[in-house]
Amino acid sequence: DWDAFNEAQGELDDLPICLDDFSRSLDDIVARMTQMVKRGKCKIAFIDYLGLFRDCHDDGNRKLYQTIGKITGTLKAVAKRLGIPIVLLCQLNRDQAKDGREPELYDLRDSGSIEQDADIVLFLYRDEYYKQNEEKDADSPNTAEVIIAKNRHGSLGNVKVGWIGRYTKFLTVDKDRQEE
Repeated sequence: DWDAFNEAQGELDDLPICLDDFSRSLDDIVARMTQMVKRGKCKIAFIDYLGLFRDCHDDGNRKLYQTIGKITGTLKAVAKRLGIPIVLLCQLNRDQAKDGREPELYDLRDSGSIEQDADIVLFLYRDEYYKQNEEKDADSPNTAEVIIAKNRHGSLGNVKVGWIGRYTKFLTVDKDRQEE
């Protein structure tokens, strides 16, 4: 539907959105964020994902956990310096996926520094994901949970949301929240 695509593109063109699919090293990403913030074109940064940083693969002199610590520590400092939130996606350990249980902080791959440096850690959990044999209608909403596992300045808990996989879309289901 090209008409809808062109209409959406016109609306997005006016927004301060910058997609950068070329920066892979920590230095490149920090430089690009700094440049965009100075131009007034960046109020939040999303990085997809930690495992794609070239630094994680090229630094043969360091252990992976040391490199992860450098990356998360630097991003924490950059967020404070630039005055923007940085959302960093990262992978869970494979054991968690095998178990089919709700993720916990220790499930973060090389979690020590990630957990230490993050102000907020959220997990997305879909029970349906682990039920391989059940067939679901691609358009019908399944449920998911946003698990607030760490919140330096607030409460912890789970928030139930709807999930439509076909569109990778989350929906508000219930405004009640289970808090700890």
